[in-house]
Amino acid sequence: MKIVILKFQPYDQAISSYNEALRIVDNNSKLWSDIISNLADVHRKKGNYNEARELYLKSLKQAESLYGPNHPSIADIMNNLGILYKKEGKYAEALDYLKQALKFSKHYYGQQHPTIGIYLTNVGDIYRK
Repeated sequence: MKIVILKFQPYDQAISSYNEALRIVDNNSKLWSDIISNLADVHRKKGNYNEARELYLKSLKQAESLYGPNHPSIADIMNNLGILYKKEGKYAEALDYLKQALKFSKHYYGQQHPTIGIYLTNVGDIYRK
């Protein structure tokens, strides 16, 4: 039991810190969206997939309202949603989000950016399943 507690303690500390930051930060800001996305990452890593999905979708909605549809921040969130769905074994949903992330990133960065390689690898991982 002690090992499990030690393993999750840093994640719990991260969650606590992010929640405290959310109480301070303007909820209409880019920083709020980033914190929500980071909080979702922690929940995903802990296996709290429903909580992670809810937070990613909140972050996505905020980012879309701040940046419009074709921004790299939106692609990052969609990529993370794709990874989440992959972990859940929901490959069709994962592929949908990953392809959208790839499309937005190509639009923003062009074809020859390292981010494109990362997203293509994530898409390839789905097809490999």
